[in-house]
Amino acid sequence: MDNRIDAQEKAKADIFEAILGTIAISCQWDPEILQNVVKKKISIEDYLAELESDRCRTICRQITR
Repeated sequence: MDNRIDAQEKAKADIFEAILGTIAISCQWDPEILQNVVKKKISIEDYLAELESDRCRTICRQITR
């Protein structure tokens, strides 16, 4: 199971790297644009993690009732 999780994480990293590389070329390596892209990606990851955590808490509450 850990191998599948590792493979999924690697695939996500590879996809992000490809997207960031495409953006870098498109914006002619403008550091401000690249920094904003990375910040937004981190914000999205935090938001999704928070949603997942909230969802897990909701499910746990439903199960323990």
